[in-house]
Formats: sequence, structure tokens, C-alpha cells
Amino acid sequence: MNKNIKKLIQVIKTGSREEVKQSQKEIEKIWDKYDFKERNKQNKHFEVFLGELDGFDNIFDIDHRCYFINVLKWPFLSLGEEYFEKLSAFILMCIAHPSGKVRQSIINAASWFLMGLRTDLVFYPEREPTEDDKQRVAENQLKFGRFVDRVRDLADKYHERKFNRIKYVSSLPVGEYKSIQKLLYEVLLPSPYFERIYADYQRKMDNDGSVVDPEAILPAIRLKYLKHELNNEKLTYPDMICSNCGKKNISIGAGFKTVSSEQFVICEDCAIDDYKTRFGFYSRQAAESRRRRIFDVGYLLQEMIIDQYLKQNKITDYEKLDIGTMEFISNISQQLYNENLSKKEKWELENEPDQAKIKDRLRTVLDLLK
Repeated sequence: MNKNIKKLIQVIKTGSREEVKQSQKEIEKIWDKYDFKERNKQNKHFEVFLGELDGFDNIFDIDHRCYFINVLKWPFLSLGEEYFEKLSAFILMCIAHPSGKVRQSIINAASWFLMGLRTDLVFYPEREPTEDDKQRVAENQLKFGRFVDRVRDLADKYHERKFNRIKYVSSLPVGEYKSIQKLLYEVLLPSPYFERIYADYQRKMDNDGSVVDPEAILPAIRLKYLKHELNNEKLTYPDMICSNCGKKNISIGAGFKTVSSEQFVICEDCAIDDYKTRFGFYSRQAAESRRRRIFDVGYLLQEMIIDQYLKQNKITDYEKLDIGTMEFISNISQQLYNENLSKKEKWELENEPDQAKIKDRLRTVLDLLK
């Protein structure tokens, strides 16, 4: 059987269009010969394709390379789990190929690759999943997440700043970057189901304990003095342009200087989107509410110090505090917060929905000023 498949592959790599079609049909018949219970026998026969992957660049022309990729659906389905690393590496190589035909062929074939990867517990309807089934799914979800990471890394490699202004993948110029984005969003993350698997993977990989519940939408901390808005509108900077999306007149979400001293500013919307992705939140609203608390818990302590300062100095109007005093209070607040709360304690406060409980804990820090 293996020799027969090898002969058919040779025809696919070198034969006429009609000969290729016939050989592809013959390989499909070999697949159809085995039912699910005989999958191991089926897999064994398709292992012959693994040796052919290494010689892909030796196939004479682009059309025959695409013919070869098109028939990979069967080894992708049968060998996807056992030879995941080798097959996924081949996909990554082809998606960055100079030929658009090769790139589109591998996008089409990659969907079959994922179909052969069990990422849920729907194994057999007549029985409950076993511990081995659960372990298998967990391992496959890990493989899937790592593969998505590698595709995203490849997208970063081919990314150009001009692409930031393009909203839809379909509007991107033809090239490697567009093909990688199509693989990412049309094949790997085409639906909420796969997005959730990837989000769970990211949460397990990236979350070091700072996010308790990726679904929770935490209530906003109520601040008296240090408002994020003016007249119910977010504070924006007309001269600022987001280095990521290119928007003007933005609320600043993050900013830093590069090694070459170039200013790099990200708008709040892009910062929230990045936070959602990195920590596996299930919704943008949950990510926004949790990210806001990274700042607001510290601001709440600062406001408590302001209240204490106003009371001690018999000042009735916060607006009467000058810039120097506010800077002094801000520095004291940051010092108290950073030196007297561990990272774990900060996480706990950031995840606490009850503002009264947060204030109770911060009072123990504030008492250190007395």
C-alpha cells in the first residue's frame, strides 16, 4: 500500500493535470477504505507523506507544488496529532512562500489539519470521556495555542506600519502578510469557539495570578478628585497620534521611548485590545474594567491621602491645592503603595469588586503615615 501511495505522489508531483486529478482520487479512495475504528492502519499508510515534505522545494514548478499541497488533506487529517510539529512547520514554511498560489493552497489545506486535531471532549456519543480523553484534549489545545502564537509571530515579522490603517484583511495588499492574516483569522480563529480555546491557552500561559476571572466585568472604582473624564467626556490629546492604529486626538493608553528616542504612544483602545489578548479575557468590557483597576486602586489611595491632607490643613476645597502639593502627595502615595503591598496583595485589590473592602485594606497602609 505504501509503495502504491508513493507512486501516486510521484504522479502528483510530475504528471499532467488529468493524471494528477486521477491520482488524487486514488489517494482519496485509500482514505475512504478505512472507517474510524481502523484509523491506526490508515495513519500508517499516510506516513509516507512525511518523507515527501522535506523535498517540497525540489518539486519542479509552482502548479505541481500546489497539486501536492492539495492532496495533503488526508495526511493532515490522519497524522495531525501524532506529527503536529512537523506538519505545522510545513504550514508555516508555505504560508511565507513567495508564490501566492502556494500560500492560498496551504490556507485551504490547513483547515483539514485542524479538523484532525481533537480540541474538545466529543469523542464517542455512546460513552463518557475518559481521563485519557481529557489529557488528549488538553495537549491538543496546548498545541493549537502554540501554533497560533507562531503564526502571530510570523505576522509580526512581515508587518509594516502602513498596514495599521487598513481595517479588513480583505483590503490588505497581496503578499505574505495578507496570507498569514487569512490563515490566522479564516482558519485558526474563525469563530468564538476557537477564539475561546486560544483565550484559555493564553490565560494559562500568561496569567501569573493577576486575573482571577476572565469573564468578570468589575465595577468602576468611584473617584472624587482624580477623574478620567471632563464633563463626562474622556480626556484626549489633539496633537497625539496612536503609533499602532494611527488615530488622532486620542486618550493615551501607554507610551514609551524606543532605544532611538522615538516616542511611541498607544491609544487607550489599542491598549485595552492588547490587554484583552495577552490575558485571555472573554470580552473587551471585562478587559477594560480589569485594566482600569491597575491604575484606580493606586488613585484611590492617593485620594485618601488627599482627604487626610485637607482635613489636617483645614482646607475645604481640593481645587486650592497647588501643583507642587499634588506632586508631593502623588509621590508619597506611590511610595506607600509600592513598598507596603506585595504584588499578590495588589492583584487581590484589583480583583476585589467591593470598593469598601479595598478602602479598608488601604487604610492599613495609610496608617503608616501617622
